[in-house]
Amino acid sequence: RVLPGTYTVRLEAAGQSLETPVEVRLDPRVEISQADLLARQEAMMSAYHLAKPVYEAGQAIRRLTEQLGDVQSLLKETESAPEELVEEVGALREEVRELSGELGDARRGSFASFSIEGSSTRPTADQVWGIEQAWEKTPGLIEQLNEIVTVKMPELNAKLDEHGIRPDPGKAVEVPVRPGG
Repeated sequence: RVLPGTYTVRLEAAGQSLETPVEVRLDPRVEISQADLLARQEAMMSAYHLAKPVYEAGQAIRRLTEQLGDVQSLLKETESAPEELVEEVGALREEVRELSGELGDARRGSFASFSIEGSSTRPTADQVWGIEQAWEKTPGLIEQLNEIVTVKMPELNAKLDEHGIRPDPGKAVEVPVRPGG
């Protein structure tokens, strides 16, 4: 989405470049002041810039949740698994679960752009507040997530290695041989 105005569109292909001005006009059926239009654009762009890191954080949380679930299953199957390691994995899994919940709150603010985009009015105070709350919370939540990914998980993997606890990779798959070849 762009604000009404004149823009230059450039097409580059095969070493050639073509430019032409394009005028973007507001739908004539929409009545909105310039101030409201600018507020709408600012809120949409703010939420838009937050959506990608929030999405990526959600993906990382899903991966961590799956990995920690696999480790918990592996520890249950290992009779010699130290209880403190079992407890550490449980605590780390709970930390990831709580982080996921907090990130869900931030996600709602970052996805406000969809509701704002669907409207031709100034964003509501609640929408703007949600975006601001998401911007306040998200950087700290992602820093916590990054600590788990870059510090805590490698430490956990090192402890699993120390105790010789490894996932079973399964048996090798037989390489096929072409008949007559």
